[in-house]
Amino acid sequence: MDSKEYYSLLKIDRTASQEDIKKAYRKLAMEFHPDVNSDKDAEEKFKAVGEAYSVLSDSRKKRIYDQTGISGLSDPYMAMARPAQPCMGKCSGLDALFRRNRGYKRNIAAGR
Repeated sequence: MDSKEYYSLLKIDRTASQEDIKKAYRKLAMEFHPDVNSDKDAEEKFKAVGEAYSVLSDSRKKRIYDQTGISGLSDPYMAMARPAQPCMGKCSGLDALFRRNRGYKRNIAAGR
């Protein structure tokens, strides 16, 4: 069982609602719970299902996972990720960075 493909692990598609994600998690958690399932790999599957649910039930983590995959969740810079700001294709990453900080520069100039 590939624990890094969260949608297939929970047996849902990418367009699933939060309610569908919760239902799928509950069903699989009951199926693989070590107290209920005596298979030797039940605990591993139970943990993988829990990990998938923890990512897909959190809207910020889900957005990062959908954009970058599992590697984006372990990247420390993605933890600070903000929603993309429109550039209309005319600015580089540095332009967007400076544009974000304009309000900060105005507050410093005003003595706040």
